[in-house]
Amino acid sequence: FPGLVHMRIPICNSASPLESDFDTIVSTLVGTSINTPIILNDQVGLSRATTASVAACLFKEFQISASFEGLVETVPGMNLDLLKMDRYSMDMNKDALFRGEFEVIKDLVAALPDGVAAKRECDKVI
Repeated sequence: FPGLVHMRIPICNSASPLESDFDTIVSTLVGTSINTPIILNDQVGLSRATTASVAACLFKEFQISASFEGLVETVPGMNLDLLKMDRYSMDMNKDALFRGEFEVIKDLVAALPDGVAAKRECDKVI
């Protein structure tokens, strides 16, 4: 397949990915087109591909946001709010764990300067 890029990133199945694993995923995606398909696979399909998928989706989300900002800067009178069609909000009727309200996540949200917005962004992608 012309233009196909293969990147093998060995990630332990029984532990959290390393920060360098995310760096490798991002460095592989940097420079790709906004509509470039991404195929992720792991031997079992239980956690590593899911984690990599979330990382890739977050990258694509930032890529889309950056393209909107570029459009706003180049087209006179363009309002960024008109381009943002996302009105995501978590269904508060769902179980707290389904909403991602684990104690460690709550602590992380509280510790980050813009933790609530960061969690909302991750919830939308996931």
